[in-house]
Amino acid sequence: MSSFHYLSSALRQTLPKKGVYKHYKNNDLYEVIDYVLHTETQETLVYYKSLYPKKDAPSKFVRPVGLFNETLIYRDHQVKRFSFLGQLKSS
Repeated sequence: MSSFHYLSSALRQTLPKKGVYKHYKNNDLYEVIDYVLHTETQETLVYYKSLYPKKDAPSKFVRPVGLFNETLIYRDHQVKRFSFLGQLKSS
């Protein structure tokens, strides 16, 4: 059973799928690893990592679900912050 069994069905539907995503601005690839809960605010966060870490830069991140899923205007186009590319193939 998922550790997030207590989430409402509405929130569960908004959780991004685990897998690979492309970031809108730099086309870097990230993998959604899991979901974590902020202990003070009870906000659900997406836990993800860079698939191509840069030297001397962080490689693991958390971002609120709403910000991870948001659509924004970039270069006069409406784009998703992260676009789902698919599941990672297990080796």
